[in-house]
Amino acid sequence: MLRDIAYSIVFGFPLVLWLGLATITLFSGALSVVAINKYTKMNIPFEWHMRLAGAGMAVGFIHAVLAISVYL
Repeated sequence: MLRDIAYSIVFGFPLVLWLGLATITLFSGALSVVAINKYTKMNIPFEWHMRLAGAGMAVGFIHAVLAISVYL
């Protein structure tokens, strides 16, 4: 059942691919908050780093479960 969800097609690609891309995007956003605060005069609150990292971990966990389910 999870295999069917993982390989369901969304915009021409499997869902597991989109979740992986979303994970990379969320972690890149968390990293960019730190870089922007360090190297520019802009100040983004640190809570946004925590929110993006937490969302990245949640989406990454779902991505991992679906990816592993393909092989079980």
